[in-house]
Amino acid sequence: MDFRIKYLDFSDRANVLNGVKEVLDGEILGCCFRNFLNPKNCSLAVTNSLEHGFFWRKEGVVGRIGANIYQFQDKSFTQSQYFDFVTKFQNLRNWIYQASGDPTNHLVQLFNDAGLEANIFQDPLYGSYSQGVILVQDIATKIHVDSVFHESQDWSISQNAEHQFSSVIILQKDSGGGNIEIFDRQFDPSKDAEFYRIKSEGTRSGVVEDIVNGCQSVTTNLEVGDLFIFPTTYYHRVTGSSGNKHRVSSLCFFGYNTNEPKKVHFFI
Repeated sequence: MDFRIKYLDFSDRANVLNGVKEVLDGEILGCCFRNFLNPKNCSLAVTNSLEHGFFWRKEGVVGRIGANIYQFQDKSFTQSQYFDFVTKFQNLRNWIYQASGDPTNHLVQLFNDAGLEANIFQDPLYGSYSQGVILVQDIATKIHVDSVFHESQDWSISQNAEHQFSSVIILQKDSGGGNIEIFDRQFDPSKDAEFYRIKSEGTRSGVVEDIVNGCQSVTTNLEVGDLFIFPTTYYHRVTGSSGNKHRVSSLCFFGYNTNEPKKVHFFI
């Protein structure tokens, strides 16, 4: 892999479609598509989100609208509760993104235009997985990886996303920070067990951050309206913001299996 980030304007259609394939094929680390969403539409989505009100984590650091499966891996929840929440949340997403349309639907179309077979993943019993969450944050996240294949084996998506990626759209950012730093070390369950621990309760895994000591890293330079895609099995974190504005982003995962590389499933 060429450990770098490519930057393309979304209007450059031919190169954008090629950039999607380069990331999924492992030729480059990540690709930023400038102006994926109109900044005015991003501002309206943020205004609508604030009007609704974010669901805050206990520490008050990250606000969230929407559900992801990591929240529902605690034994106090059931999978059916997650899917009930997804159904209720989708109407809210449609309202928040009324100016632009749901960005995940645009992503599915983009990937299909690139010659892939993309979809919002459907559980055979419960129906559609979540199309994304909206996050607000202002301090750095911990270094981590995201891999439902290793972390969420009780969920149907885990058997359909052996290779996992993230799609991040910046809706609001501060003048400093709020970017994504990615380290040149990919999660290896046979070597990283000492550092990468899955909690016995079945909740989200954690990382001992010494694992990336001495590793090269690259950091994005993202602006409002930009879309960034990259493999989430590389250790990464969001850098802290240094000004007065929160970082607000739209996040969705996608993945595929080695034996079906063209079948790409979106979920979170």
